[in-house]
Amino acid sequence: MGWQGLDCALPCPSGTWGLNCNESCACAHGAACSPSDGSCACAPGWLGDTCELPCPDGTFGLNCSERCDCSHADGCDPITGHCCCLAGWTGIHCDSTCPPGRWGPNCSVSCSCENGGSCSPEDGSCECAPGFRGPLCQRSKAEPPSRRPRAAYPP
Repeated sequence: MGWQGLDCALPCPSGTWGLNCNESCACAHGAACSPSDGSCACAPGWLGDTCELPCPDGTFGLNCSERCDCSHADGCDPITGHCCCLAGWTGIHCDSTCPPGRWGPNCSVSCSCENGGSCSPEDGSCECAPGFRGPLCQRSKAEPPSRRPRAAYPP
């Protein structure tokens, strides 16, 4: 099994197996198929008889035998083990906060706080420098708050 031709000297073509290579392989996600019995040799990041199951959370690699080493992450890549950092975190192990002036997933968003304000690495909210206020620290504390005209109510 796993061979074809008059003298059974030719291996089965990729994706086939069995007597005269008449069976189709059911392997998924780039898994290698045994030409003799159709069993699947899963690629890194996959498990199951047909390699249909991704590695369980916290594991990666060949046979999902490696453990992720991530601090502030939403798991790791099941193939490479690279950490998937939560918003506000960066580094190989997601153990460093975003550098000043950056925030969000992969620290990819620029801070928009004004007048020396700093932004939260997780959500970009501004912490104003002394003497300033407002959502973007755009107003001086000396500036009176804006007032809306009151609606006239009937007596």
